[in-house]
Amino acid sequence: MILIEEAIQTIQSIYSKGLQSKDTRLVSRHIYSAAISARATLIRQRSNNGQAINSECYQVLTCVEMEQASATECNLIPASSSVVLRSKLRLPAFITDLSRDLIRDIYAADSGSGFDIIEYEASKYRKGNKYTSNKPVVFLRDGRLYITVLTQPTTLVVDGLFQDPLEVHEFREKTDCASCKCMSAYEVDFAFDREQMKALGQLAMQELVILFTQMKEDKVNNASDDITISGNMVHQPQQYQQQQREQDDRQA
Repeated sequence: MILIEEAIQTIQSIYSKGLQSKDTRLVSRHIYSAAISARATLIRQRSNNGQAINSECYQVLTCVEMEQASATECNLIPASSSVVLRSKLRLPAFITDLSRDLIRDIYAADSGSGFDIIEYEASKYRKGNKYTSNKPVVFLRDGRLYITVLTQPTTLVVDGLFQDPLEVHEFREKTDCASCKCMSAYEVDFAFDREQMKALGQLAMQELVILFTQMKEDKVNNASDDITISGNMVHQPQQYQQQQREQDDRQA
């Protein structure tokens, strides 16, 4: 297992050696942003090339609670005897390759019964097909997981490659992981292949060098990182990271 702390330290070490400057320190949120960007790129490349992806890169959401949804919001009631369920919470974003979200498996937590995973667009054409309209399937739309079923499982298990391990951690905090609430974000599993850490560090460093040249020189040595979860590390969502970069540029 590679913890987020180790991933950040690895990248910081490579980054510091690559710059001839006395002030090469970046706060952890910058390093972490570059780390998950590089992680997603390397995983996507392997998937697109048909190469095996290390099982350590996968993460599992063991408690995805479902609720009944209005079929009109998706226009996909497959049969009068069926219902449409959706996840109560939006799922963490998946890494995608050229053709799909990288989901390995989705199944009912109580029975272990699996479901076919399809694209949302394909789901809209199922209800008129007498051979497939009653077959349970799952798909993603707007960050939520939907399932057409003949019975009602209350909880699903989702196994896949997620863009941001911290978002997975935060999802677990809200659902099935009581111990997560007292865990430092630095202790969270980075979910990556150790053999590819050097490649990840080098790729992340390239992004950090570009970012460093755009940032205003920090004249105050602030020893505290500004990413904390539960008092230890505040993770900034990906959209916030972009906003913060634009703000940093304006201040430069």
